[in-house]
Amino acid sequence: MCDEPKNNLLPLYAVNDTQYDTLLKYTVTRFSDNLVIAEGVFNAPHDSSCIVCNIPIKENEKDFYYIEWKDNKGRKHFNHYFTNIIDIDFDMYMSALKRYNMNQFTHF
Repeated sequence: MCDEPKNNLLPLYAVNDTQYDTLLKYTVTRFSDNLVIAEGVFNAPHDSSCIVCNIPIKENEKDFYYIEWKDNKGRKHFNHYFTNIIDIDFDMYMSALKRYNMNQFTHF
């Protein structure tokens, strides 16, 4: 997940609430240009939350970030973050959800 940006940096965190350290392979893709802007391998310590990296962003940008990771068992997971969420372009947001196959809402 991401924390709120500070000084034009978007902190990406790993949260591991299991009892075992987990090796994660992650990518972060920016919607506006479909560019992978962060990727790597990270060891997420058990029962903890820790910063993975800081992603440079533009001042006052409004963009969608797709976060995907695979755990050490090969399972794929995903999340997203939208910078400066107040007054976002709803059509852009829905387009981003559709691009990354996140537009199927369940459990409501």
